[in-house]
Formats: sequence, structure tokens, C-alpha cells
Amino acid sequence: MVERCPKCGFTPKPGDKYCRYCGSEITYKGNGLENLSEDLLKKLVLKGRLANLKFEKNKYLEELKTLEEDLHNGRGSLIEVEKRLNYLKQQISNIKDEERKINRENVKMPYEELFEEKKRVIEQIERLDKLLECGKIDEANYHNLREEFSNKISLIDENFNKLKAEMRRLYEDLTDYLGRYEKDLEILTVRYEIGQLDKDNYLEKEKELKNKITEYKLCLEALKNEPLIFQ
Repeated sequence: MVERCPKCGFTPKPGDKYCRYCGSEITYKGNGLENLSEDLLKKLVLKGRLANLKFEKNKYLEELKTLEEDLHNGRGSLIEVEKRLNYLKQQISNIKDEERKINRENVKMPYEELFEEKKRVIEQIERLDKLLECGKIDEANYHNLREEFSNKISLIDENFNKLKAEMRRLYEDLTDYLGRYEKDLEILTVRYEIGQLDKDNYLEKEKELKNKITEYKLCLEALKNEPLIFQ
């Protein structure tokens, strides 16, 4: 992780040994996000986008219902109401298209894979119990297999608890770094306004920071909508 310049406080580009704006030496150190894989980040961004799309769609659906009632009861200008209705229907259609597109991606979270594995093991235990009831397996083999499957479930639960703790720490880290990037954006604007940065450098860095802020906000939105993580 590239830290802020120790002299002027600006965040340089990765790999910079010296601040491009004041010339001070840059220091590096690890951070809580260094182990965040690109795959997990992509999934969180997609799930965050899905959450936002759901909110937008519900908002449009509520307005659509109200307008349809107005149209049915003859309230308001017929032309304006129909125009708004067509707009809302198109927006809802666009959102559904984007939702389908995102859902074609693999947005399965790591803990969901654990739960699927746990479900399979539980089903195996149930089939094992039925075999015992039918007399198709002796008790010694039954108990050995039952213990094996129970140990698997315990391991899955242990891994889930570890993952749950990691996801909570990730939420805290993302919140922290989001605040830092937002502050960097404020400082960047000030540096441009006072003439410390030229327009090209300002626009380049502004785009970089805004993209990162949007990305982290979507990740946080996704994590907030994971009840199994924050219950």
C-alpha cells in the first residue's frame, strides 16, 4: 500500500519512490486490504450494484403503481401521466436487463460455498440414517461414518466463523479506506484550486479516486446486505 506523502499528505501512484508534487521520499507498508482478492472484490462490487438496482427498481415500481391508479381514476393530465408511465416502464425494463446480466456472473460468496457443502454433508447423514433403519449397514460402520460426517460439519462451521470474522474486518477496513479516499479527493480539489496541480493531473487523479470511492461504496453496500455476516 502506498502511504500518503509524509510532507504534503498527497497519495502518490503505486511504485513512486518520491512524491511527484513535493519530492519527499515515499514510505510503503501493508494494510488490511492487501489480501482482498480481485475475485472477491469483483463479487462484492456486483452484489453492491444488485442491491442498488433492487432499490431503484422498487422505487420505480411504487411510482408506477401510483401513476396507474391516477390514470385509472382520471387524475392529472392524461398525456403527462402516460408519458411518465412509459418512462418508468422503460427504466424498470433496463434495470431488469442489468440484473439478469449481473446474475449471469459468478457472484457466489465464499461462505455460500461452505453452506452448500454443509447441506450436502447433512443430506449424506440423512441417507446414512435411513440405511441404518433399513438394516443395510452395520452399526460399527454407521458410527464411523457418522463421526466422519459430523467432523466435516464441525470443520465447516469453524471455517465459516473464521470467514465471518474476516468479512467483518474487511468491512471496517473498507470503511476506513473509503474515508481516506474521500479526504484525498477533497485535498486534491484544493491543490488544483490553488494551482499546485495542472488540469490534466487533477482530472487523472480525480477519476482514479472517484472510481475507487464508487468501488468501495458498492463493496460496503454488498457487505451490509449479508445478514449471515452481521447477525
